[in-house]
Amino acid sequence: MHMRATLSLTLLLLFLAGPPKTFGARLEPAETFNELKKLCGEWTGTTAEGRTEKITYRTTANDTVLLEAWVLGSGREALTIYHLDGRDLIATHYCPRGNQPRLKLTSASREDGFFFEFVSATNLPNPEAAHQHRFEIQIHGADSFSRGETYLENGNTDSGKVTYSRTR
Repeated sequence: MHMRATLSLTLLLLFLAGPPKTFGARLEPAETFNELKKLCGEWTGTTAEGRTEKITYRTTANDTVLLEAWVLGSGREALTIYHLDGRDLIATHYCPRGNQPRLKLTSASREDGFFFEFVSATNLPNPEAAHQHRFEIQIHGADSFSRGETYLENGNTDSGKVTYSRTR
């Protein structure tokens, strides 16, 4: 009798909770790389502080590398290079701060976005020095995407997100 009551209670709770949440179908790194290549072109976005950023995407090396070039302001540029490394998708960010964090794709779906996490860096004087620690990209359609970044410095994080529109 006790087992029947437990089963009834479990079914009631599942019914009250509603249908299970569904998440976007997970993409493999190679599929994510192909999705990111759809960003090839020129884009403009405005930060929360009102600063305009311009980004261009293009492929090179027989379409095996995706270049993301940023114009952050007069004389301030950055570059992120994406490529497959075996079964992993790697992004190396060449930062105006003078360090080069390497990030790896940790999760990806067309619906939820593409999430990259810090793996290592060159020219990082110590692990507490300011560096890009995480970023995500979500494509909203052929002419819009958003990119969020998290920087880490002395154990504190600073995050921001910008939505970009295609200009070409």
